[in-house]
Amino acid sequence: MNNKKHKANLTGIAVLRPLLRLFSIIPIDALYILSPILKIVLQYIPSYRRNVIYDNLRNSLVYEEDQTIRTLQSSYYSHLSEIILENLKLFSGSKHYSMSFEMVNPEILNEAYDNNQDVIVVSGHLGNWELGFSEAAKYVKHSICGIYKEQSNQEFDKYLRNLRSQRGLQLVKESQFIRTILSDKSKPRLFLLIPDQNPRQNKSIRFFNFLNQRTPFSNSLEKIALKYELPVLYADIIKLKRGKYQAQLSWIHDGKAGREINITEQYSKLLERNILSDPSIWLWSHRRWKHVHDV
Repeated sequence: MNNKKHKANLTGIAVLRPLLRLFSIIPIDALYILSPILKIVLQYIPSYRRNVIYDNLRNSLVYEEDQTIRTLQSSYYSHLSEIILENLKLFSGSKHYSMSFEMVNPEILNEAYDNNQDVIVVSGHLGNWELGFSEAAKYVKHSICGIYKEQSNQEFDKYLRNLRSQRGLQLVKESQFIRTILSDKSKPRLFLLIPDQNPRQNKSIRFFNFLNQRTPFSNSLEKIALKYELPVLYADIIKLKRGKYQAQLSWIHDGKAGREINITEQYSKLLERNILSDPSIWLWSHRRWKHVHDV
């Protein structure tokens, strides 16, 4: 990393620290007052990924009128502004009683826990996934492990990792996932993953018709789950209102050996259904289909 970029990263972190301290003393309901202003800034000044968001919506929801797409785009910016404020509050380390992310059927995991069995729970970048990771431990008996992809910005990646760890979340790099599975099993673990981003271009890729587009998905999770006989569940996420979310678990794979199951394909279908139930709460600003035509 060049010296100029390094200094810019450190400056960004230096600005964020006092901002988080300020947010720690302001109730989230008061912070929401800033949401319409933040939305205008994101949408128009300097129009954060406006073309990416529009193109993703337009190409995914091909049967919708253009006015509907524009309305969804506006709704997405509203949602994005809210979760930015929620996460600044979350990362500030203060209590956030007005925000919640409920898991409505955690008992579905009890048998696996009683059998000292690790499980994998997958979902998408829906609702406020950061809040979901933080709240999961309230509802399950398993130890929570968040599997994450390292960011290219190493300073900011380290800073965010420290903030997340302060909330009691154990974080594991993608590259260390298998090693962690094979490590100490004194207590069963629940591995949380969000594998809906554009995957690295390697041999473990499968393509599916997802949101009306030819879309690559990493097949690595399926290989790991089948090899180590790990159950896989999907967390279907809904947004009830500002700061209030729910997740409902459903089975993709029970972890038993010899079962014929296409975990990756089932995941893509469940994710698509979840997105279509409320399109405005998915991460449309991600360049999900950036490299599709290069493969």
